[in-house]
Amino acid sequence: NVHDLALDSRDPNTIFNEGFQPWGDSNDLFKHASDNTSPPSNFISTSKSPEVAAEFGSQLYTESGYVYAIRSNNGIDVNSALGKATPFPRELEVAIPGGVKPENVLGVTPVNADGTFGNYSILNPKHYGW
Repeated sequence: NVHDLALDSRDPNTIFNEGFQPWGDSNDLFKHASDNTSPPSNFISTSKSPEVAAEFGSQLYTESGYVYAIRSNNGIDVNSALGKATPFPRELEVAIPGGVKPENVLGVTPVNADGTFGNYSILNPKHYGW
């Protein structure tokens, strides 16, 4: 099992109940890595880097948000898959096709607008069977 970090501004209860759904159905990994909204992709963007996740979780240091720990068996390491064609190698992106089910969201940590992590995390009861 791979543990990646997803970023989102939505409330933890929403993500714990709905998981992460793709915005579209494009399976073009290069287009996803370049701009996942044009065309809307079938991938969920995650990162192996807590620093990158905090940067994007805070909307590039402009507002507070959340970083979610994800369990995935089918994530694609974008840097490995695209090699030198990777548009943003520093993001250390792992693209998860088809979304992330609620039970595969392990937990969440808030991120402050300055990109620092909150001093607590919340475990997902759906993952741990509570």
